[in-house]
Amino acid sequence: MLAMFAKPSELEAHLNVRLLVRGTRKVTLAEAGHGYVASCRRVLEVDISEIERTAAGEYLMTRRA
Repeated sequence: MLAMFAKPSELEAHLNVRLLVRGTRKVTLAEAGHGYVASCRRVLEVDISEIERTAAGEYLMTRRA
């Protein structure tokens, strides 16, 4: 299930984990936040690579036809 969240606090509530450390002057990533961001980046890199391979394959197929 894909879930979209308008606010980081909604995502934190959904995951039941604190992703951000909120101070009076700044907001930083909590340890769990660093892990979550790293996981998201890996997923996006895989998806982008797959999209690029698919697009290149489709482009080559249309050029041969």
